[in-house]
Amino acid sequence: MQNLPVVFCIDRAGVVGADGPTHHGTFDIAYLRTIPNMVLMAPKDAEEFEEMLEFAAAYREGPIAIRYPRDTIPESFGKNNKIEMGKAEWTKREKSDTVVLALGTGNVIARELRGKKKVEFDMVNLRFAKPVDKELIESVAKKYKNIIVAEEGSIMGGVGEEILRDLFEVGFRGRFAIMGFDDVFITFGDRKILLDISGFSSNKLLNVINELRGKI
Repeated sequence: MQNLPVVFCIDRAGVVGADGPTHHGTFDIAYLRTIPNMVLMAPKDAEEFEEMLEFAAAYREGPIAIRYPRDTIPESFGKNNKIEMGKAEWTKREKSDTVVLALGTGNVIARELRGKKKVEFDMVNLRFAKPVDKELIESVAKKYKNIIVAEEGSIMGGVGEEILRDLFEVGFRGRFAIMGFDDVFITFGDRKILLDISGFSSNKLLNVINELRGKI
């Protein structure tokens, strides 16, 4: 309510593995997005994380949070576009009928799929879970038949639900899917295994793409 310029660094976002059900960070996107004036970001790699920290430290208009997993640092995606409030960035744009809108680690599994399966789709790094880049959402609604949101968090209350609403408001008539976690408590275990079981993996993304394209 005081709208103070506080920076929150959330270091167990998503699945944490052996720490168990009480420590998984699967609900932070949903609850932080409900707080007025809150800004929520998620980096795709270490370089972008550093840039988000600098952006957050300079932001003086209210609270801001950065979420990232307890995991090994992914391979760099290369040069980043300058971070602008509420703006996403294209990481792969060709002539596909399908686009993946990825938040944080969603970028990693999308890149993994493109690398090992040679599946063609375009990619957007959302960067912000709040505010969402509505200009970009309207743009992809006009261009793509299939839109997928990948977020390592609860589907209920997540950024995918807002994007779905935005797509409806601009008249999107294609096919849509959200990759995230169901309304359950996730058990303990190895992080990669838990992500596979929970359906947040490159193999799951491949199935979703094929389903939207009518290949399943």
